[in-house]
Amino acid sequence: MPAASDIQLLLRRLPKAELHLHLEGMLQPQRVMTLARKYSVSLEQDELNSRYNLRGFSQFLELFKWATSFLREPDDYAQLAARRCNRSHEQAVLYAEITLSIGVMFLRKQDVAANFSALREVFRRNHAAGTGPQVQFISTPSANSVPPPPWK
Repeated sequence: MPAASDIQLLLRRLPKAELHLHLEGMLQPQRVMTLARKYSVSLEQDELNSRYNLRGFSQFLELFKWATSFLREPDDYAQLAARRCNRSHEQAVLYAEITLSIGVMFLRKQDVAANFSALREVFRRNHAAGTGPQVQFISTPSANSVPPPPWK
């Protein structure tokens, strides 16, 4: 019988697929802190810890709105994608379906095409280098968002 560590190593190396991954769910507390500093937003570690200490769905929604407010430009999305590629490579994830909250980008009046291009390029480049998964994107517009004419 193989040792538990051998089994864990085998499982870590097995190829995997992630079929339901929300881009915004990849925003870890450390990344939010980095983005807060980038945008000169005062944020104490205690506040960050408190926001990520979820006790229910309504708190999750508040965290989602707050944390995604720090994703403001294409480079922010590119950095998030690069971190996901690294993590996917470490976990032997070969394929991922990633959901993007396009409606949130529209509501925040961001350049959706530029954000998406930045994401797509990072994943494309990493996949070609063998350091990231093949990716398919799924967009979920917000019920409250009305996309501009080219996106209707």
